Formats: sequence, C-alpha cells, structure tokens
Amino acid sequence: MEIPNYKILFKFTTKNRPEKFKQVFNNFFENVGNTENIVLLVSVDSDDEKMLSEDIQQFISSHPNSTSVRFVVGNPMKKVPAHSRDVELIHEWDIIMVIADDFVFPNANFSDVIRRKMFEHFPDLDGIINFWDGARPDDLCTHPVMGKKYYDRFNYVYNPEYYSFYCDNELTDVATNLGKIVNTRDVVYFHNHFSITGNPDELDLINDKDWQHDEELYKIRKLKNFFLKNQIRVCQINPGILPIPPNGWGAVEKIIWEYKQEIEKQGHICDIKYLNEVQKGDYDVVHVHMGNLALELANRGIPYIFSLHDHHVVHFGKDSNVFKHNLEAIKKSVISFTHAEYLVDYFDDTDKLFYLSHGVNNQYFQPSEKYRKEIKLLCLANNGIGGNSTHDRKGFRFAIEAAQKLNLPITVAGPDNNMNFFNANPDLMEYSKLTILNDNPNEESVRNLYQTHTIFLHPSNLEAGHPNLTLLESMACGLPVVGTYSGSLELDGMFVTQRDSNLIAKGIQTIILDYRNFVDKSLKTAEKFSWGNIVNKMLQIYDSVTLINKEYDSQETKRLYVDSINNTKQNIIPYKERSVSPHLHFVNQPQLYLNGDYDKELRVEFYDENNVCHYGAPSKCGMWIALNRRYFTKWRARVLDGYDLLWEEQFNASEKRVFVTFDSKSLGDTLAWIPQVERFRQKHNCELVCSTFHNELLKSQYPNITFVDPGSVVDNIYALYSLGIFYNSDGSVDYNKHKNNPREIPLIQVASDILGLEFEEVKPNLPLYGIEKKKQVSIAIHSTAQAKYWNNPTGWQEVVDYVKLKGYEVVLLSREHDGYMGNFNPQGIVQHPEGPTEDILQTIQESELFIGLSSGLSWLAWGTDTPTVIISGFTDDSLEPKIGIDRIINKSVCHGCWGRHRFNPGDWYWCPDYKDTPRQFECTKTITSEMVIDVIKKYL
Repeated sequence: MEIPNYKILFKFTTKNRPEKFKQVFNNFFENVGNTENIVLLVSVDSDDEKMLSEDIQQFISSHPNSTSVRFVVGNPMKKVPAHSRDVELIHEWDIIMVIADDFVFPNANFSDVIRRKMFEHFPDLDGIINFWDGARPDDLCTHPVMGKKYYDRFNYVYNPEYYSFYCDNELTDVATNLGKIVNTRDVVYFHNHFSITGNPDELDLINDKDWQHDEELYKIRKLKNFFLKNQIRVCQINPGILPIPPNGWGAVEKIIWEYKQEIEKQGHICDIKYLNEVQKGDYDVVHVHMGNLALELANRGIPYIFSLHDHHVVHFGKDSNVFKHNLEAIKKSVISFTHAEYLVDYFDDTDKLFYLSHGVNNQYFQPSEKYRKEIKLLCLANNGIGGNSTHDRKGFRFAIEAAQKLNLPITVAGPDNNMNFFNANPDLMEYSKLTILNDNPNEESVRNLYQTHTIFLHPSNLEAGHPNLTLLESMACGLPVVGTYSGSLELDGMFVTQRDSNLIAKGIQTIILDYRNFVDKSLKTAEKFSWGNIVNKMLQIYDSVTLINKEYDSQETKRLYVDSINNTKQNIIPYKERSVSPHLHFVNQPQLYLNGDYDKELRVEFYDENNVCHYGAPSKCGMWIALNRRYFTKWRARVLDGYDLLWEEQFNASEKRVFVTFDSKSLGDTLAWIPQVERFRQKHNCELVCSTFHNELLKSQYPNITFVDPGSVVDNIYALYSLGIFYNSDGSVDYNKHKNNPREIPLIQVASDILGLEFEEVKPNLPLYGIEKKKQVSIAIHSTAQAKYWNNPTGWQEVVDYVKLKGYEVVLLSREHDGYMGNFNPQGIVQHPEGPTEDILQTIQESELFIGLSSGLSWLAWGTDTPTVIISGFTDDSLEPKIGIDRIINKSVCHGCWGRHRFNPGDWYWCPDYKDTPRQFECTKTITSEMVIDVIKKYL
C-alpha cells in the first residue's frame, strides 16, 4: 500500500543560540528530503535579541527553503510550554516532531522514514513513534513524533505545567498507558544534549534550576494517574453499507466516524467493527445503529446501546414492520438514543428512548470568509423517501420557488439520485439562476459549498435527526438557515418557518436585512453543538452502562440513566455579544489597544510584509500590546478568537498624520535625510509633520511637509519615526531602531532604512540664492573632531596656492577662528563673513568648485549644482553619495574607523586604532596635495 505523503510539522524551539540554530537549520534542510509537505515552525522569545537580529532574519529569508519556514515571535516562557507554543498557527498538518538546537540529522530523506513508521504503526495518526536518539534509554520518549489525532487528545506535545524536565516521563507514561506508543531503533536524529557532551551553556544552567519543581510535579501527577479518566472500551457497529468515513453521502457513517474521533480524543478506545467480529465481553460498550443488527446482538446475548436513525418509522407508520423492528431493538437495548425529539413521544410504548442531538465538527467546518458580499442560496440534501426518489421530502420546490420570487441564485446539491426528482419536476429547471450539482459531494466539496454560499435552505418535512447534520454544518460555516424545525432546543441564527414558498422568501429577506447578526448567532449556535459537547454527554451514559452493566428494568436503574443525561456538564462558554474594537497606531512602535468588553481570551498576532509572525500571544480587552521594533515595517495586526478572525488591519497611512523627528542637529544628517522623508510622504500619501534643527532652510522647498520646532507637541498622529543613529547603553547598535548597522551603510540609507524605503540617492531641495557663477572656489577646512580634518600640515596651503595661480579667489566658509584647536587657516584666502546658513549656500552656488571635509558644508554643497570634492579618511567612501561628489581617500593605510568603532564626540583626538602613536590620523596625513590637485584640475 502506498504511504501517504503526510504533512509534517517540525517544531523548532530555540533561545540565545543563533550559531547552533543556523547549524541545525542547514543540516535539517540538507537531509529532510522533499520539502513540499514540510513546515518548520521556529518559535523565538520576544526578548531574544540574538535570534531577532537582522543577521538571523537575513539568514532565513535568503535560504532556498525559506518558504517552508514559519518564524514566530512570542512572549518569553519556560522551555516546555514553548515546545507547544504557536502550533495553533499551522492549521493543517498530520505529524508533529519537536526538534532542538542540539540535534544532528545524519541520514538523507529522514522525513520519509517518519512517514513510513507512522503509517506502519498508526495510519490513523493516533499515536507516537519514539525514535532512539543515540543516548537516552530506549523506552523514554524525549522528542516524540506524534500523530495529529493523538495531539488533539491533549492539545499539546508536552504537558505545559512542567518547566524543563520530566515532561518526557509523563508523555511516555501516558502514551504507554493508552497503548499509543511504539519504540524503534531506526535513526532520524542524534541528540547532542549537554548531559552527553559535558558542555552546558548558560541557558542549560538556567533550565537546570527547574529540576526540583518538575520532579515534585511529576510525582504528584503520577500518583493521580496523570488525571486520566477511566478508559472505556467502545465498539461502534459498522452498518456494512458504506465505507467509514464515507467518501460521499452517508449520514450514519459520518456520525459513527465523528463518535470515534471524539471518543478517542477523550482518551478512550473506540473500534469500528462488523457485527460478526464482536464477541460478548470484548468491549464495555457496544453501540449499534441499525435495528436489524441490534436484534442480532440481542440474539447473541451481547448488551448494546442502540441509536435510531430511521425516519421511515414515521413515514410507514406504527403498523409497519420497520416501526415494530425498531421498537423491539429499543426495548432489548440497555438504553437507546434518538436524534429527533419528536420520536421520544412517538415511541410511547417504551421508556428506554432518550434524545441525543447531532453535532458538528467545528474544527473542520469553519467560514473561509465570515461575512459574504454576494447572496447565494444553498440546498444540500438527499431527497426522496421510502424508495420514492421523486418525493420532495427535503422541500427542493419550496426553496427554488422562493429563490425565484427574490431573483436570487440557488444551488441544489447532493447525490445523483436527486436528478430523479428534477426529471419529475422539469419546470423547476427552467429557472436560469438554478445550479444543480448531483456529483455525490465528499466532505471537502460539502465544506466548499457552505463556504461559497450565504444562506442555507432546509424546508424538510421529515428528519430522523433534528437539528440534522447539514443544518449544523452550514451554521458552523457561517450560514444562517431558513427552514423547518420542531425541536425545543434554541437554534439562534435560524429563521424557522413552514413549507411555503412565500414564507421561505420572507425568511430569506429577514436574514438579508440583518445578515451580520444572523451570521454571528449561527456561529454561536454551532459552538454549542460541537461533537465534543455531544460526545461528552454520550460518554456519561457509556460510563453509567459500564457501572450498571445490565438492561434496566426498574425505576432505580432508570433514574441512574436519566441523571446521567440531565446532569452532564457541557463545555459551552456562556455567550456574550462580541464587542472588541482594537485601536492600532505606530507612534514610535506598533501599539495595539484592545478596546471593548469581549469576555473571552483573544489572540493577538503581528506579521511583517513578508508574512513572518513576530508576535503571537493571548491577550484580553483592556490590554496594550507593543512591539520593540521602531523602524518602519508594514505591520499587519490580527485579533482572533480561536480560529475566528475578529479583526485585521495593516499599516495604511494614507491621508493620516505621520510625524518624523530628526534626533541629530547635524546639517549634513539633515540634508542627507530630508529627501527620504519626502519620498515617504509621496509613497504613503500621508499628511507629514517634521521637526528638524534647520527648518528655515527647508520650509520653502518642501511645501507639502509641515515643519515644527524640535520638542513640539503634535496631536492626532498615526505614526512617529525618529531619524538618528541610536545605541544601547552598552554601546552596541540598537537594532530595534536600525535595520542595519548605521556605521556600515551610506548615511542616506540610515534614513531610508528607518522609513522602510529602498535605498536611493536623492539630493535635497535647496533655495536658489546665487544665480551667476563667480571665478571663485569655496573651501571648508574645520570640523568637530580632529579625525575629520585633513591632517596633512601643508595640504590646504598647497591646494590654495594652486587654485590662486589659476586666477580664482578662494573663500573660506568655516566659521571657526584661525588656529582653532591647533588648526590654522591657509594664507591668501578670503574669510566668509559671519551670517546665516543661507549666505553660505549662496556663496557655494556662486562658486565654480567646493572643496571640503566629511562635514555638513560638503552635504550642503552636494545639494547644489556646484562640483564638490571631499577629503576624508575616517569615513569610508561609501558613507557619502556616489553621484555628484569626488571623494579623495587613501585606502593603503588605516581608514574607515567610523564604520568600525562608535565615535566618541567627547574625545577631540579620537583615533580608535592608533591614538598617541606615530600612525595617529594617518588616514588623512597621507593624502597629498597632488592627490587633490589631480582631481580638481578638471573643474578649473
């Protein structure tokens, strides 16, 4: 038999071990095999700076298998609960395996080994494969390979009450107790745990402190048998008509399958067998679903519980054999269930028949879109009765005529025998908006029908299950219902009516006018009827059966059964009208306030533009959630109730106020960054407010930006971003504010990174003061630290002499006095008079050439059309713009310390590599005047 291509979820939890993570990550993808049905879920704590670094993000995103990776950031937690964290984000998988950052995967295509072993031992995915890890005892399962069905029994891999230890002991004990674990010597991985290597790191030592807590917890839980329920052995009798689960239509078979799923999820054994395979005493409970099979069990002396599913008992009446056989089956049972309330009174000759509702699989039947824009009606049924497939038991005519009255599209779907009804009623097929699907839809097709329609129509006149399966499934998918119903249970979200086309049309109109309210009520109703709740009640009856172990024939025994039915605690959360109004803004950082009175725990998630989840954690109304990252990210925030998406919003600053502040007073920083602010405004169509220390120079040139003074209070803002170069208290780069190391990238990119823009050199818009050129060259020789100077003692004088020989006047723009900090002005220059920056700008615009240092005046010159030459060694030539600047640097000596060290503005003689040595400032001492003159010749 072909091995299914099970989808495997590999849960990778790691903390503060980026290099180990990379090693295991690469090894994993080298040997896992085909990644088509693989998901690697990487869970990281929000305080793990090492794993949240740009280096790790780049490592993952650039990996050829990055599409198979889900990277999720969540609240910090202990080791064991972290192993099950975020699993709920991956909605469809078959097998889960927990891996760690001390794993080695020695063999190629190990995912195929996992699939083969699971299929060999647990084809229903209800079990654990314990692969030996090369170190621990064979019978201790430390890193399980777990099937989805087993996982659903507890909804975790390890019991999250443990911190770091003994969780594997409990897992092994429980799985062994349930008979759901198989040990194998096949090798999938080796576990290089520190207990083997003898090299614990800091995290190992921290976790080691949890030993006493976990040991005591394990002892207590083991004494209580881990609080497992008394296991009941159940056999559901196969009717022998259709496969289970059915691959198409088959209501009884579907119910038996759902019973099995839920019974096993709650820790009991449930087999599905044919009658001849069952012997007396094999099971605690034998549950049969056909009257003739029940009577055969009675003949063989096997006690049974009987479920009545046959609506023909009403159609043919009490004098019919079908009624009499079913009545006999009820009377000879230990106890019997009917799934339609009216049948309890109909079988008035017995007191063994009790009502047990049908249920719905809420995990499978869910809306793909909660509120649908287009109104599309749906009938989904197997029409006919008692061998007459033209009989309109399901009310197709009433539904189609109602749709026709409202001119609405309607789909009628079901098994192929429905065409017998339509062939007998050809007038109905004349309606142009009728779609007939008679392809015997399977479970997936049925769900798709629910998810692509808007209102479910159910005008049936006879059911053996009320509410029936399709009614509950449609409501679970968010479809309000118009139909018949005579039960006592409340079905909010259903418009109950009669089999009348006009009344059904009225019901449809009523729902359309209050559509969202009906959808909400439908979903709430489906929650109450989950198979979990229904089977929980049934298990209470099963438990009583195992205690009493006989047919009841007295009032005392009957009372025990009745008490079990009436006193069953249902897992229904009291419903309160959902009211949550999240408020999202991006002032300094993404912040979400959960406003409202929603009384259930919610889940909040934040995704970036690459759909990487950076935050996912439970929260409640009245709480704030804020992320640490402060540079622009196109965040998408979501609020969920379980899998139900209540709210979602993505960053959208269009026509909203955004405030950008300049943390730096530097003229050069301001001129480098202001064009990026304008690019941001244009890209996001926002109302942009900006504070700089040079507003007067910029206001007239950026009329669409509102400039305010630093420290100003700006109201009603949607987002705020600060431009600057930011460090942590220990001197390291603050990567919550920077996407890249600001010392290693162009100065312009510092702003484009923070504002989420692609790097692009854009000159600042500057006012035009100097219209005509003069025969002059302007220079700026002074700066704010000696490392920024041209430290060749004769350099400036030799350049000035050359320029003057060419007939040019040389204007010195620097405001510092001659001899400032030991730096003397060259002879033969004209000192620019004191004045505002605008006067200096005019002089530069009137000059044929500007020569300066890596300083603000050079950035000012670059913003004009005047050719600009920069002499610098302490910055690399990548810092300044490439276009419009000639950069002079000597790369044969020490240079670029700005990019390798944090600048100390308090140390005038800062030279981090060679201070107080002969090589101090060699980066510019070795730049000769000839090197400069060779460049400026082309401009003079």
